[in-house]
Amino acid sequence: PPGLPQKCTLKTIEQETSDNLKKLGINFSEKYASHGTINFEPGDDLVEIQNANFKNFYQPHGAMFFDGCIYCGGFEKKEVLMRFIKEVGKPSNICFIDDKSSNLSTVKTLIKSLGIKFAGFHYTYVEDNPPAKVDEAILEYQFKLFTADDNDGKIWTPYNKAEESYASEHRALSRP
Repeated sequence: PPGLPQKCTLKTIEQETSDNLKKLGINFSEKYASHGTINFEPGDDLVEIQNANFKNFYQPHGAMFFDGCIYCGGFEKKEVLMRFIKEVGKPSNICFIDDKSSNLSTVKTLIKSLGIKFAGFHYTYVEDNPPAKVDEAILEYQFKLFTADDNDGKIWTPYNKAEESYASEHRALSRP
């Protein structure tokens, strides 16, 4: 985006996930290294989820296979999995992690019907810790601080610190 320094590199959710897994000693990429990254294009067998809330939270960029993991990117899990099997071949086992138990059940049923071993994990952090409401004015203030000419080090101000600074600045401006 305009205003960001040239050295600023934003990781994709796929890259961030892969890096975090590797830090934990988990590397799914070795088994399918020869396949590299695969982008699954929409088609008759791969239809985008029509969910406004989902699209507002995470703009789907398409489904993909990256570093041994499948990312559904706004598409139905079972459809993406079937596309993967069609293009890459049937794996002997699948480890599936999702924040919705309904997705775990749907994928488990499909995987078992295909004779593939299944291990499912219900990721509940988001469910247990709903995101706080974010004030767009604070986000704009964070960006203003980050892109300020006098901010030579270019360190992003954490939301809570920006919120305090914003409130303090606006209190000072509202005094007669």
